[in-house]
Amino acid sequence: MSGNTRNCSSYFDARQRDGEIKGLFFLDKTRRDTEGKRRTDLHFLDLERGEISDVLSTTPPDVPLGSTVVTCGNHVYTIGGNILRGGILRSLNHVFRFDFKHAERGWRKVSSMLYPRGLPEALAAQGKIYVFKGSRDCFGEVYDISGDSWVPLCVPSIAEYSGVSRPVLLDSSRSRILVHFSGDRYRSLYAYYYNDKSWVCLDPKFPYWSLT
Repeated sequence: MSGNTRNCSSYFDARQRDGEIKGLFFLDKTRRDTEGKRRTDLHFLDLERGEISDVLSTTPPDVPLGSTVVTCGNHVYTIGGNILRGGILRSLNHVFRFDFKHAERGWRKVSSMLYPRGLPEALAAQGKIYVFKGSRDCFGEVYDISGDSWVPLCVPSIAEYSGVSRPVLLDSSRSRILVHFSGDRYRSLYAYYYNDKSWVCLDPKFPYWSLT
């Protein structure tokens, strides 16, 4: 699951293999550092004990606003984001990783995305991170965690005239990602089957898609 750092606090869950959620990792942006700048602290909420951990880590200043946070295994990733330069808001392709098993190492920069993305949609499945939206030059891309490398995501034909709606949802029981496309003429629901790297139209006339 992913959360976006434009919010005051972003939440992403820690699931067991049976799908049960045992806890929530969250980013707290309510505090400021010694210079008065807003900081982003990583915490863990144990749902069984009802306890919130001390600060596990503070994201580095290089992590911009509008980045997206994704968990996969023992790692947390911050992906993309926006930065204001010369009065112009520019997107970034930076990716940072935090390892819970080696918290003393802090956040480390890994391979950057192929294209800059601001406010991207991202989720993790089977050792890979799938990223959508946030770029006019690339529909989507996939990060191979073990190989620390990015490749473009295959593009369905509908993407030529319809954009991706928020949110993009993981349906792990069927090994697929649900993506809603919305345009002036077409509103359709598609599924990307990541094992086969193929797209299937589930409903060509699926009008409504909401974050709530």
